[in-house]
Amino acid sequence: MILTLLLGPPSLLSAREETQDKVGVVVNLHEPSCPQGVHKQDKGPFAVLVNCEDALGNYIGVLYYETMGVPGVHKWSLGDRFWQEPVWSHDVTSYLWSSDGQYLYVATSGIYGEGGVYRVDLLERKSVRLYPKVNPKEPTEDEYQLKSANFRKTSLLVTRKAGTEIESITVPLPRK
Repeated sequence: MILTLLLGPPSLLSAREETQDKVGVVVNLHEPSCPQGVHKQDKGPFAVLVNCEDALGNYIGVLYYETMGVPGVHKWSLGDRFWQEPVWSHDVTSYLWSSDGQYLYVATSGIYGEGGVYRVDLLERKSVRLYPKVNPKEPTEDEYQLKSANFRKTSLLVTRKAGTEIESITVPLPRK
């Protein structure tokens, strides 16, 4: 009881574990196991909070993790340091940080999420669906998985799993 009051509930204890992610390296939330906790950006003030919910999917949120210094930097403020939107934060399969630290690329599954690939603009708190370009008219259970990034050629290599079929897709990255 006293430990719970001092440290918070057990789910918050696991979220305090910190991992340093490398720029351009895919963080897979499925295999071998979901890496629950705080994942700091290699270059920049942001972190991703990963919540592993087993059969209910994996969920993420973005934190302005470092000292802000000047309040109101871009779309962040001292009292508003957490950001999560259902289209890119639900049922996440993988993510990676851009080489300049301004973007987070996220792939999701259509089981509990939207099923797609997103570019999350960390400074402006905006997201863009990169693939598929439009939401399907009917919900699908397609699962997208980031495989690698080629920032020189400005593209992502992604797999799309639809039932038993697996398709490799090159997704072009938009210009800034």
